[in-house]
Amino acid sequence: RVVLDVARRTLTLDVDEAELARRREGWQPRQPELRTGVLGKYAKLVGSASHGAVCS
Repeated sequence: RVVLDVARRTLTLDVDEAELARRREGWQPRQPELRTGVLGKYAKLVGSASHGAVCS
């Protein structure tokens, strides 16, 4: 469960550590659907949004 408190400007993940560990074990990164053209190049070169989505 995700709790969004706009007034406090917080986003809280309300999931216990065991559940998070279970989810991490089975997680696999998705392969980009577009592999060619401009969007394919973008998918290959741009980093994660959590790291600023900058082009390398």
